[in-house]
Amino acid sequence: MDRMELLQTLLEREEKRRDLAMLDWRAAREHAEAQRRQAQALQAYREDYRQRWLGQLRGATNVDQLRGYHEFVGRLDQAIALQGSEAASAEQRCERAQEIGRAHV
Repeated sequence: MDRMELLQTLLEREEKRRDLAMLDWRAAREHAEAQRRQAQALQAYREDYRQRWLGQLRGATNVDQLRGYHEFVGRLDQAIALQGSEAASAEQRCERAQEIGRAHV
């Protein structure tokens, strides 16, 4: 194999690495965006639920209903916190994938 063929082979290999790195970055970005949208949807649901509950408070509410509301909101807050952590982790993976992609450009 002469020098030009060797250089061409090396170039093709690096182009494949770059293309794979870019695909990884795109997948990581899409995943991060999906995680962020899910976190936003949970927050929006919580706010909507709170607004509906406030509307129901105008009527008669007993202790069991109030306890149920607080328990549900507590679980919802835990889910929101967990999803926020997932979204942050996905964003970090996206940033790492982007850095790796840039290294191959």
